[in-house]
Amino acid sequence: DVSDIVVSAYDWCVNLGAPSALVAGAVIATIYENISSGAVDIQRTDDKRVRFGKRCVRILLLSAFALEVISIFVTTVTGTMLLSRTLDSMDEMVEVTTLTTPLSFLRENFEFEFLTARITFLQGLLNWLGAIAIGHFVQGGETRDDKNMNKFVGGALCTTVVIMLAFYNKHVDFYRNYGHMCARLLQLTFQRFVTCWPLRPLALVYVPSMIATAYYGIEAFFDADHDGDDDDKVEERNSGEATK
Repeated sequence: DVSDIVVSAYDWCVNLGAPSALVAGAVIATIYENISSGAVDIQRTDDKRVRFGKRCVRILLLSAFALEVISIFVTTVTGTMLLSRTLDSMDEMVEVTTLTTPLSFLRENFEFEFLTARITFLQGLLNWLGAIAIGHFVQGGETRDDKNMNKFVGGALCTTVVIMLAFYNKHVDFYRNYGHMCARLLQLTFQRFVTCWPLRPLALVYVPSMIATAYYGIEAFFDADHDGDDDDKVEERNSGEATK
């Protein structure tokens, strides 16, 4: 029955949105903890490796929160859409057989929404864990014990991320692996929002926005090597003014 498939697909959306909200809350807590402690504040005495690491922590945490919010949004909208469709329209869309499952139904008819919900949840979780791991690596420590403990925690989290990916690839359906899922989502996104015709009106906004965001992201990371030189110039200028 199509109605049973649709209701089960809706339940899947709800069940995925709930843990996304939990991860988003945990990410926000991590962000505020870093802000209050100043752990990711870039200091003039930081070397290039530490500066780059702190930038990675910032972007990973912010992207983790954004990805989890997208997952919540997509699952909510998709679930509402599923329950808003009439059974007649669903019957015309798919032929339900004994082999039809809720996820195969979503994959065949709403692949973009299906992939977006799955990838944003997992990638947000991985970004959050990765940010915490990098934060421990660049944090260092005042004593040798602190440094060793931070290295251990960072290494343990990195190992956890790798194991999670291996487990996910072993149990993924419809696609070869997680990388294949991401490549397919990029392809669908490009087809739906960039090369679609007639052109979407909001494309005049989000295409330039994506280009500008990519530019600023590259600038933020690869101009990091000049920050130390800029700080030295500022210090020399201030010293000269003080001497005068």
